[in-house]
Amino acid sequence: MRKNFLRTKIIATIGPTSWNKETIEKMLLAGTNVFRLNFSHFNYEKFEEIINIIRQTSTTLKIPCAILADLQGPKLRIGEIKEGTILKDDSYIFITNKEIIGDENGFTLRYDNFNELNKGDQVLIDDGKIILTIEKILNEKELKAKVVRGGLLLSQKGFNIPHVNLSIPSLTDKDKEDIKFIINHDFDWLALSFIRSANDIIHLKEYLESLNSDISIIAKIEKPEALKQLNQIISLSDGVMIARGDLGVEVPIHQLPIWQKRIITRARQLAKPVIVATQLLRSMIDDIIPSRAEVTDIANAVLDGTDALLLTDETSLGNNPILVIETMAKIIGEVENNPEFNKLLTRNFKMASPLKINCNKIQYVTASIAADVVLTYPISAIIGLTYTGSSIIQISSYRSPVPIFAFTSQNRVIRKLSLIWGVRSFFYDNQNSTDETIEDTLNLLKENEYLEAGDWVIHTASMPINAKKHINTIKISIVE
Repeated sequence: MRKNFLRTKIIATIGPTSWNKETIEKMLLAGTNVFRLNFSHFNYEKFEEIINIIRQTSTTLKIPCAILADLQGPKLRIGEIKEGTILKDDSYIFITNKEIIGDENGFTLRYDNFNELNKGDQVLIDDGKIILTIEKILNEKELKAKVVRGGLLLSQKGFNIPHVNLSIPSLTDKDKEDIKFIINHDFDWLALSFIRSANDIIHLKEYLESLNSDISIIAKIEKPEALKQLNQIISLSDGVMIARGDLGVEVPIHQLPIWQKRIITRARQLAKPVIVATQLLRSMIDDIIPSRAEVTDIANAVLDGTDALLLTDETSLGNNPILVIETMAKIIGEVENNPEFNKLLTRNFKMASPLKINCNKIQYVTASIAADVVLTYPISAIIGLTYTGSSIIQISSYRSPVPIFAFTSQNRVIRKLSLIWGVRSFFYDNQNSTDETIEDTLNLLKENEYLEAGDWVIHTASMPINAKKHINTIKISIVE
């Protein structure tokens, strides 16, 4: 019987409850494909320790995994708050941009340009758990607000001011320093926060170019301005993340499911990986079982064809990060092993095939033919030889109902492809001849029980094989 693996990938955020070696090892074994490091927290020394643990554990277990760096960006936060501070509904409070220890009477809003705020603007704190309405601008450093919805106020929580264009750059000075650390430590993916326009991606690319880096960029969609330039932002990026926490505060929350589906579809059409993030298993921060709504939410994201699901507080702060990964893997597996799943993939393929833009035309045609053949003939797998991983990402975007096996001589590409839907990667550096390569890859997959005698497989490669160019060749073979 052939071995199977989850096609939808799992991203786990590392934090205080999961940054030890034993937990990271068990999370990898449970099904984690990518580890996310949040640059809003911790110092470089701690990051170095975590990176070393991840890389060493991945090598020891022979389980490839990627590391995703998530830049803080211009995250707006409140200041320090006295422990136990509760804001009561309909009470009044003053807000200042001077640093104070806040309480129920007032607190710090870490934003200098109060002149951009107006009476009637709403301030949403902690992903909208607390809502304030600005009643009066007292001066350039203070304002008065009414508590519309109160609650427990905690230190350094993020805040949003919907429908107000704030004059802050997407790439901050802190981000630029963090990027130097990220490049020096060979991260695999880089997520840019609070993007408002395609220019934000262009500025990041220019900065990366000045540092001679080609790290892959994930555009985080969490501002309504970004939705207006969705096509341009996705086209310029290497992938996209639906950051539902801030996006669900900035746009009417009932619109969020539709935006999620639109973004997933558009990313697939543009052959870019897409990540769904935030509150996927939030109840499991404390509990040992998820809510019914969370299970359904995850299943729907898998059915929509997302590349990966990103866990945040569940694995960084939660009581049992290993159980969270195991639960996520079970839900994904249950959906993907249902016969209806492949039927849905086929239907979605016909409705939203990748577009012939932003890619090499020969590579596009080759990938398209491979995907068509899978739907027409009894193919068991697609095997791709790749140098950069771009052809594998292109093939994956078709969401073919068979596994994709990538062979590459680049360890960085192996790690990078850990994020990509339906892909399992292997190291291979023998490029003597096409026939020898085909025989080697088939034997390796057969030895690892991914293929059986009699299976039909598609091979994609660049000819001549050592040219390291875009794929231009397809061959079909039968496993002996």
